[in-house]
Amino acid sequence: MQITISFYGAFRRLGSSVVLNTQGAVTVGDLRNILVEEIGKENKALIYDSVFANDTTILNDGEKILSSCGLSILPPVCGG
Repeated sequence: MQITISFYGAFRRLGSSVVLNTQGAVTVGDLRNILVEEIGKENKALIYDSVFANDTTILNDGEKILSSCGLSILPPVCGG
């Protein structure tokens, strides 16, 4: 199954998105680990501080992804 992760904020330096290929259903927590391997361990802290979302909802780490889809990873934001 293919899951496209769209990048925003601090992730945009890596491009606009990445496609992750998985074998069957995965959890959002699994996607975090896969993403660390895909884009580099130097991004691990940012990945774990960020949230994943679909078009309508922020997803928790236990949420199961059962089919190919598009998700976003949203880093923490600060500023004024």
